[in-house]
Amino acid sequence: MIVLLLILTAICGEALAQAGAGIEVRCTPATAVATLWPGNQTQRTDAGGRIVFDGLAAGTYRLEICAAGFAVQDSTLQVAHGERVSLVIILEPLAVTLPEITVESARDRESRRSFSRREIEASAARSLPDFLKDAAGLDLRSDGTAGGVQTLRIGGSQPEHVLVLVDGRRLQNVGSGEADLSAVPLEWVESVEVTRGGSPEFGGEAIGGILRITTRKGEQSDLAADVEYRPTCTRATCSRSDHFGSVFVFLSLTRTQGPGDFKYTITEDDGTGPFTVNLDSSFRRANADITRDQMLAKIRSPIHGAGMLEISGALDRANRGMPGYLAPQLTPLARQNMRQEAFNARLVHDRKSLSLEARASYQRDRREYVDSDPLALVHESRESSDQWDIESRASFVRGKSALSGGAQVGRETLFSESIAHSGAARNRTAAWTRLRWSALSDRSTRLSLAACPALRWERYDNEQVLLPSATLALESARRVHIGAEATWGRSYHAPSLYSLFWLDDQVAQGNPDLRPELSQELTGSLHAQSSSANPSRAELCVSDQRVEDLIIWRRTFDNRWKPFNLKQAHIRTLDLSAEQALWKEQVKVSGGANWTEARDATDDRNTGGKYLTFRAPRSQRLGVELRARGFDLLTRMRWVSARPVLETNSKWLQAYRILDLRLSYALHTKGAQIEPAIGVDNALDEDYRLIRFAPMPKREWFIAVRIVQV
Repeated sequence: MIVLLLILTAICGEALAQAGAGIEVRCTPATAVATLWPGNQTQRTDAGGRIVFDGLAAGTYRLEICAAGFAVQDSTLQVAHGERVSLVIILEPLAVTLPEITVESARDRESRRSFSRREIEASAARSLPDFLKDAAGLDLRSDGTAGGVQTLRIGGSQPEHVLVLVDGRRLQNVGSGEADLSAVPLEWVESVEVTRGGSPEFGGEAIGGILRITTRKGEQSDLAADVEYRPTCTRATCSRSDHFGSVFVFLSLTRTQGPGDFKYTITEDDGTGPFTVNLDSSFRRANADITRDQMLAKIRSPIHGAGMLEISGALDRANRGMPGYLAPQLTPLARQNMRQEAFNARLVHDRKSLSLEARASYQRDRREYVDSDPLALVHESRESSDQWDIESRASFVRGKSALSGGAQVGRETLFSESIAHSGAARNRTAAWTRLRWSALSDRSTRLSLAACPALRWERYDNEQVLLPSATLALESARRVHIGAEATWGRSYHAPSLYSLFWLDDQVAQGNPDLRPELSQELTGSLHAQSSSANPSRAELCVSDQRVEDLIIWRRTFDNRWKPFNLKQAHIRTLDLSAEQALWKEQVKVSGGANWTEARDATDDRNTGGKYLTFRAPRSQRLGVELRARGFDLLTRMRWVSARPVLETNSKWLQAYRILDLRLSYALHTKGAQIEPAIGVDNALDEDYRLIRFAPMPKREWFIAVRIVQV
């Protein structure tokens, strides 16, 4: 029935297209790509440099045209009913008009892999973790529950080693140091940027890397609604963006609600091998229901003589059960409540060669846990935390050189009855500077070279650390864009407040003698990208990292869990990814592979040389996307090798493979775009675990529809 409705929708869409307005563009050079909003329609020029958009409704459209080596042309058009607008556009060579920006943007694009709003919408992803899980070198961790916490690993790191910033604000939980990516609905996101290792500009406390999220900036005014239904939960989002003169306003509301009772099967990973209780028996997950509301409000307004002011506020509250883990104890009666409030303000002032920015943010978290089970070890827990920070930065560009720097101060506090002395606090101070020097050859060779030394100083309580780094990038912007980059740098991670103070009871115990983790990493990357009618891209990234005093949790002689410093760990990674478009981008094939060697580099006779736990040594992925007549069929496959769960490597989680299928259709009507979709996650019905004792959902289908009105 759903397939029949999609076919009927397509027929109606073609009939409406024949009677609509149109836009015809003739472009120089004849290898350009045009994107039309709303609708996110993308087309390449034909042999004569011509692009045609037909079947449009009357209204206002934004047209973006870009080509490799040329400046982007951005235009706003007003189209009446039945009208056909014709344009002639000549793009300006980018390397001649903006040589410094060419080098800097190219360097940032590769060392910090960026994803735009256009790429996010074209991916058909339903959430931010869903969008990131197929990116090279990234590994998502979750317990499988709807609306549950989802954390990220980069390059074989721990989740707390990844610094997540939302418009510059730290998303980290004060106690655990981890950041929950499910706290940022995909509808909020304008762009995502991934950096390997620490960064002098944005944070040295990032052994694994940095994930920078920018929320919507208001390139268009629209009203959007998105509804997704699964047997385990329903998720609905309504977003509104509009301009009131020069002021942009964005408001988004999201609700996730459902029983969360997905089906799973007991495997040997849930116990003691073939002697596991209820082995091969199937159950539904108990006490996994959730009701979660999330809201973002944002205002951007120019201030005469002062620049652009941006103010945003976010609210996230949830009431959920605690999933019944198979071990170490069941939690069928436990409940937890969470509430997060965040505020962020930024003022940016740009001149011809000088850029200034000031930012202030505040975040408050409240968590409550109650378990009436008389056999439970913890019956009640209440926790609250606050964190704030103030930051300023400046950059000055002159000729082929650019100098930037900044300073930041902040404080985080944690209060809980379960923590020794009922609370903990930590102050942070940081300052950084970075120099970029660019060397450009003549226009005929189109070669560029950039060298970027940098230094960051950070102080946390009575400890301080100096973090130098250096980057060298070389690019050739001919017909095939080729670039190479080498980066060396140091980063650190201070022990989380949980690790230091939490918690003195029968379950776990903190360790106030922990030392900060220090990392030294060397990364190299090589990429190539064509600008033909069927573009292709390939990238190779290798890294070698040594981490001193890595913090790991071990079970002690009294059966408690406690964090300890591992003297040294050695982590080596290799990421390979490739993308190829065929038949005028109607078919896209992408794939990649990751090899990770994360080992204990100490001389311990039991664990020395062993793999670090929960890092998969190998993974591969393959994706195929077919687009025709408004239909979009996406197939994604991932193969993940077995991963150790004990330091002695005597226990491993089994390898698994995941197949996801999604079919959608884009219908353009007068003033609106409707995108119904159906899909199946884990189509092979695989039993797998990402962390021990937490089963993941087996085969699960969903239906969704997105409506955008301009």
